[in-house]
Amino acid sequence: MGLDTFAHKDGSLAETLDWPKESEGLCGGMFSGNGGGPSFRGKVYDQFIQDVTGVSLYQKHMPNREVREVADGIRDWLEESIGTRSFNSPEFRVTVKLSPKIELDEWDITIDEALALYHWFQFAAEQGCTVCGWW
Repeated sequence: MGLDTFAHKDGSLAETLDWPKESEGLCGGMFSGNGGGPSFRGKVYDQFIQDVTGVSLYQKHMPNREVREVADGIRDWLEESIGTRSFNSPEFRVTVKLSPKIELDEWDITIDEALALYHWFQFAAEQGCTVCGWW
């Protein structure tokens, strides 16, 4: 079963927000565009998000409080896995590429996708968005 994940603000798709470049690069889907902006292919990332945060993307409505919990959970996992809080620094990128502690194979996603998910959920939480799943 497929799943597309959408950020909503004030009851509408949050496509007018200026989504950060760091949140680009997520897998897109038939109805979720190219994986940039307010939507992405949630099915690809659900298991990672569930394992790291305890929250499933397979829900029709995720309140902003839970969006924040997902962002915080991914951030905590990244900090523990990588050992740094400087996600946007050049040193972080080097650390990511060289770190033997990061194992994403079980989820079949890249570290860049994990970072993009963090930035996507962080931005959505800051903007007061809710997240909706469609499957």
